Amino acid sequence: MSDMTPQSPSEGHRGDWQAAFALRYPMARSVGFECFGGWQPILARLFDRLEAAITVLPADSSAAFHIVQIKQKFGRLSVQLSTEGTAEIQAVVRDAEESSLVTCEVCAAPGRLAERNAWWSVRCAGHENWSRLV
Repeated sequence: MSDMTPQSPSEGHRGDWQAAFALRYPMARSVGFECFGGWQPILARLFDRLEAAITVLPADSSAAFHIVQIKQKFGRLSVQLSTEGTAEIQAVVRDAEESSLVTCEVCAAPGRLAERNAWWSVRCAGHENWSRLV
């Protein structure tokens, strides 16, 4: 489990959303999520679109395709794939990464990318000073 999973009463038990993703999306079973749960809507759209895009790939390509890593890096979602994939797959990943730049990583509300205490993050006004350490 990632140490970046939110730990607040409203977020439930640590990793609950990650386990739900693993049940819903076979592709998510081998991925460690290194981001907060506020990006769940972005990740759900990413997985839905990736699963649709890989169904049209040749069998050998789709079998080898997987997500290597999903994390927050410099305040934005970063998705690393096993292969570059098609132009459609690249667009799906780019859309998810760009959506993260305006989505609060804690609650999914509209947010703003900024440096906070020497750490880049996207937060809404309500989570501006939120910390996983609280």
